[in-house]
Amino acid sequence: MIRSELQDAIDRHGEDLSAWPLADRDRALEFLAREPESRSLFQDAAALRTALRDRPVIRAPAGLADRIVRAALGSNPAPTSETSRA
Repeated sequence: MIRSELQDAIDRHGEDLSAWPLADRDRALEFLAREPESRSLFQDAAALRTALRDRPVIRAPAGLADRIVRAALGSNPAPTSETSRA
């Protein structure tokens, strides 16, 4: 394993090595024994998870996905109650 593979595995499996598939965990532990400074990747992943978890959830307005698809396909948007009043 090399550092970029460890980063990829952290991205896929998270920063908790005990939750990793055994083969990936063993490879990571071998790599970390050779490159202990790479443990900072786990700390960075944990900090990122904490930062994202502590953020408020932002919800998209109702119908946004439909409006995006219609715009991408070049369709005219369906009238809404606001546009039908005009």
